[in-house]
Amino acid sequence: MTISWDIDPAGTQAVLRTAAADIEQQNQAATRLGTAVDEAGAVVGGGLVGRALSDYVEISLLPHLTAIAGRSDRIIDGATGALVAYMRADSVMAQQATASALTAGGLEPDGGGSISWGGRLSREQG
Repeated sequence: MTISWDIDPAGTQAVLRTAAADIEQQNQAATRLGTAVDEAGAVVGGGLVGRALSDYVEISLLPHLTAIAGRSDRIIDGATGALVAYMRADSVMAQQATASALTAGGLEPDGGGSISWGGRLSREQG
């Protein structure tokens, strides 16, 4: 079984930019939530309800939000790194294919010579 695939770098970059913007919006929402919880705690005072609210945020909510933000950032960083590696490898493969084609055609991959109108190798640099 042969699997054929190709990555569209521009499309992938667009998706990564959108995802990063969405992550930023999530981070801003988490900050607003924290502010709202602080304000709610100030309204109810330092009694039992205030303490329960604070404990809920510190023990349950904050660790999950922190984990989500960290995981999201690592996903974007990893996907960006993979895309860069793909584009570099694609460039290297293209250079190798060009060099192989030139060598197979009797040309020197380092640019020595040029093709004349008759399709023959000319050693003159014009």
